[in-house]
Amino acid sequence: MVRYFFIVLLLVGFNACAKLAFDKIVYTSQFELTQPIEAAQLEFNGKAKSLISVGINEQQQYHLLVWQLTKNKLTTVLELPFPDNSFAFDISEHTAYQKAQQVVVQASSGVYVLNYQTKSWLQISNNSGLLAQGGYQGYLAKRELLSDVNDDGIEDVFIQGFNQLEVLIAKKQQYQSMLLPIKSSFNLERGEYQYTPANVYVADMTLDGLSDIIWVTDNGYAIFKQVSFYQFDPEPIIKDFGQIRLSVSQWWQQRDKHGQTPDQSNLKFRRIRALKDMNNDGLVDLLVSYSQSSGVLDRSNDYELYLGMATDMGLSFSKTADTIVKAEGTLQNAFFEDLDKDNKPEVVAIGFDIGLGKIISALLSGSIAQDVHFFKLDNNNQFPKKANVTRQVDLSFSLSSGKSGNPLVKLADVNGDGFKDLLLGDDSEAVDVYFGEGSAALFNKRAASFEVNLPKNSQLVSVADINNDGRDDLLIKFGKQDGQQNLNQIILMIAWSD
Repeated sequence: MVRYFFIVLLLVGFNACAKLAFDKIVYTSQFELTQPIEAAQLEFNGKAKSLISVGINEQQQYHLLVWQLTKNKLTTVLELPFPDNSFAFDISEHTAYQKAQQVVVQASSGVYVLNYQTKSWLQISNNSGLLAQGGYQGYLAKRELLSDVNDDGIEDVFIQGFNQLEVLIAKKQQYQSMLLPIKSSFNLERGEYQYTPANVYVADMTLDGLSDIIWVTDNGYAIFKQVSFYQFDPEPIIKDFGQIRLSVSQWWQQRDKHGQTPDQSNLKFRRIRALKDMNNDGLVDLLVSYSQSSGVLDRSNDYELYLGMATDMGLSFSKTADTIVKAEGTLQNAFFEDLDKDNKPEVVAIGFDIGLGKIISALLSGSIAQDVHFFKLDNNNQFPKKANVTRQVDLSFSLSSGKSGNPLVKLADVNGDGFKDLLLGDDSEAVDVYFGEGSAALFNKRAASFEVNLPKNSQLVSVADINNDGRDDLLIKFGKQDGQQNLNQIILMIAWSD
């Protein structure tokens, strides 16, 4: 088999402190790659990180692929077929308490973990979750199967069933099973039965210093209290969100008594976005997406923050939103990152205008401008009425194929100064880097531009420091929109600076 490999030195960019450049490494695999490239600390490669992806061969069999980078050259460490009828996998986070990250896969025959010594799959459960025993010929997807439920630094395995959730709690080299009465949600869509895994979170809701398991439903939430290091009370504490009416499903998935979707001429819809300490007071806060519309082309989507409060009955939330993330048009895809190191994560949200004028302009140009907004909590726990920082990126789409792109928006410390930089895609030909400053401005106003081929779907781009030099690198693969000839290709942009 032939693998192609070469290195290109990219254009050098400048900021006030250092010169930044990238070594571009191009690698072609014998497999068609179906998942983004990820960096992980595995036992195969000592302290160095390995690169992981999923590939499919000519026999249409999925394989776990592992490479290592040595002297700017990728070499194959592992090409391991997944268990038959695999449908989901996950990779644990790297922590100080876990020597190597774990790869977990769920198949129709149960759950498996990667055994580093034998380079094979070790079965740890015969529970297939929502997939019945038998054949499965669908897509192997990345799913959230892992979460550290007892704060021991080692992630545990979640297996969602129809009527219960099984948690496999990691205990030394074994797993201890625990069953909780957490049910999947059910929906009837065009005569088809659809089951969706429950909305489950891990947070300290009882204020005893131990994380609990929280099951959020349309009517409220159930707290399964942690009673010991490896055990949770199967009898939940039932609570509601008071006057906050939340939904666990998207509005377009809901049906009235006649089987119809909600009327968009008068739509008000709230959905939980995160349970996370946003103001660094040690208490979990509730972030909610709030959608309103008076028509298909007149819609807004904001984010409401309800601050957590300590009470004699445990954690509770404000009856009304304490502060709101709001901008012109519709906000979506919010995520969180502490950019100025004050232990209060900024809210990053993508905004766009769906007005008629914007739609006509987009149809003529083949692209639409999206705003990347950054909102920061002030000392009074208030978000500003206008975003603290806004940058712009273009989303492209094709009327002939009916598909749209997904512009690159990433945060990564590519120059190694300790602050996250903003990376924005410039069409599919370059990356614009706004260097982080750690000030109120967050980023430099001017960008350094680096030429590189990007996929139309930016979700196929990952960032990680793969050579442990303190600078984040870019890991790029391509999708079907980028052409069949690119589906086996990997591009690594290895950052370096003087």
